[in-house]
Amino acid sequence: MAVCGRMRFPPEGIILRIRDYLNTGADRIERIKATASFPQTAETGCQDLTPGFPPFEEAIVKDVVRQQLDAKGKAGAYPAIVRIRLPSASDHPCNRCWFDVENKTSTVSLEARSFTQFVDGLLRLKAKWIDFSGGEPTLYPQFRRLARICVDKGLRIRLLTNAAWHDDKMAEFLVEVFSFVSINLDAESQQVYDRIHHTESGEFPRVLRNVEKMVRHREQQQLRLVLGAEVNLTQANMNFTEEIAALAGDLGLDYVRFRAGQTTSDSLLPEQGETTEVLLRELKDVLHPFPVYWQISSSKPGSGCRMSRFQLVVDAPGELHVCPEFRRRPLLRPFGNIQDKPVDELWLCAKHRKALGELDRSSCPVDDCLWHGCNRFLPEIHV
Repeated sequence: MAVCGRMRFPPEGIILRIRDYLNTGADRIERIKATASFPQTAETGCQDLTPGFPPFEEAIVKDVVRQQLDAKGKAGAYPAIVRIRLPSASDHPCNRCWFDVENKTSTVSLEARSFTQFVDGLLRLKAKWIDFSGGEPTLYPQFRRLARICVDKGLRIRLLTNAAWHDDKMAEFLVEVFSFVSINLDAESQQVYDRIHHTESGEFPRVLRNVEKMVRHREQQQLRLVLGAEVNLTQANMNFTEEIAALAGDLGLDYVRFRAGQTTSDSLLPEQGETTEVLLRELKDVLHPFPVYWQISSSKPGSGCRMSRFQLVVDAPGELHVCPEFRRRPLLRPFGNIQDKPVDELWLCAKHRKALGELDRSSCPVDDCLWHGCNRFLPEIHV
């Protein structure tokens, strides 16, 4: 990602007015632009702001490249990462989350027996990584059992969670079983947290206590779990990046990563995103050696997705997809269901190859994609 020019930052009062603009419709966008327009000082050339990858994404990219070299050009015949969206609603109804809609239509439950058969199929494909997301995956009744199955069979697993569990033993379980845990921190205070997560007062202190439990248990047991903070930047929290990063470091987390999508009514405007990138770069230097990562700018539409050849997405009903953003791409149809056939047969079938070939590069919704920044580091695979 690159930003051209040098920014002159607006007065603090304007920033505060921008932050208070929430749930804005398209008819008011011009009014916000007038408030949020930041004058630029012309400067020749563009400066590369590529910050690198957080540990989990870095491990996946390295694994994909290594497999490509080992397979002598035949990589793509196995899923480097399997993303499992557990059928569980979220207890935090964030306005960017569509899992409640999906789970209301889901009639399939991923029970231990069928899930074991699914994992056996993944092992035949030489898969190594499982990524659990939701809603809130820890709310799924079989969550602990499914995670144990993966680890017992030699897979490494990552969890994306809001860390607001009421279960006193959940923190210890995650530390002992998972390799990576990413926490949706999103704020530095109760007020901002409530505005983003639409929760009642009291949730944010619980999140902090649970994170502290994880860090303390990891240190006591001397385990190698990587704990990171994920921050979804919106107009509600864009001015608190320094405070959020400092909080993540004080909690004992290993890094913080800021992301900004374009799918909600309070998403950052282009001018705000450009300024935020500059501020985050300065913040990275200030907080060194504590790692600060960000993904603010979008890839160019039509550049294509190389990661789709290396990932498998399983939704709540057990259907398989080639793109994690399938909800925003209604023309993409699932190429199979894990309840019907073994997953290794489905991965290698002609229907999967056809689904990959039908990916429309020009309609790729890259702004919220976790992997779009990885594309230039991945090998090109032709279907």
